[in-house]
Amino acid sequence: MIKHTATFTIAVIALLSALNPLVAQNRETFAKRIQIMGFGQVGYNALFDEQKASNTFSVNKIELFARASITQKWNMQAIVQFNSPVMLKEAFMEYAFIPELKVRLGQFKTALGLENTIPPFLNYLITGGSLPTIYFVGVAGDPRYHGTTGRDIGLELNGDLFGGVLSYQLSAMNGRGMNTLSAINPKLFGASLTVMPINTLRIKASYQGGNVNAMNKSGTYTRNRISVGAEWKGKPATILAEYLWGKDNNDSGQGALVTAAIHLPKRFDILLASDYTNTTTHNEVFTSTIGIQRWFFGTCRWQLEYQYRRPFGNSSLLDIHSAGHKLAAQLQFSF
Repeated sequence: MIKHTATFTIAVIALLSALNPLVAQNRETFAKRIQIMGFGQVGYNALFDEQKASNTFSVNKIELFARASITQKWNMQAIVQFNSPVMLKEAFMEYAFIPELKVRLGQFKTALGLENTIPPFLNYLITGGSLPTIYFVGVAGDPRYHGTTGRDIGLELNGDLFGGVLSYQLSAMNGRGMNTLSAINPKLFGASLTVMPINTLRIKASYQGGNVNAMNKSGTYTRNRISVGAEWKGKPATILAEYLWGKDNNDSGQGALVTAAIHLPKRFDILLASDYTNTTTHNEVFTSTIGIQRWFFGTCRWQLEYQYRRPFGNSSLLDIHSAGHKLAAQLQFSF
């Protein structure tokens, strides 16, 4: 008995010894497929309007990305935000049957909007997005649908056609934003179509609509959103323009934005931006921004901005009640 046990133990040790290099090799191979990235933004802003003045230093965003190609067809992505509030922003897996058909399941950016697809560390605005985008995609400002960062949990079909000239997205989402379950049926549906007739130009139209459980606990309502936008990236400048329209039950609104970055030598950019938002419940807000930034290493940069904000009527959109001026500075590191 002891002899057989010893023989079995020696055989197991020999087998594990033989497999160990293979396991280590597989781990090393998989580790090479994982990409870890991150960025952080710290800054200062001062607000001067007709009713109040304030200024503060801030840690705007600190995020860590993990992307991995598990196999040639399976891939995953996760994003965690570390500044307050700490939260999981993205976690999804995607399977590519063919380039023209991929299935994504988990938490990710919705199909709505063009500016919404631009990550904060590449957006030219210090706020990470214009006021119409922030309001209509559910980042902030809407009491019934906010705090989503333009993300939701659900299922999406997407693909690239004709070598990437045409791309599409079809999705069914919870309609409750990030890290939240929902029992609403039907869900919030979305669709988008992106055309790139040339390498420097992309045009996108998107829709999102369905029944949503209001986040301010005012019950279920019907939410509809439409956007049409275009982005041109050239050597002299990058220009983004987009129009968004929304309707919640009988309340409707619209917004438009134009952002231009004039590219100068030594990776300097001059920023010119303007946007307009009009809603039934919050009236009108107009903002105009001018700024300068410099990318000094990779996607590391410093930014300076001046913004003029002008509400019309009894506006309370994003707590903008009166005309005012905003000065902002930001440093961004990335790796």
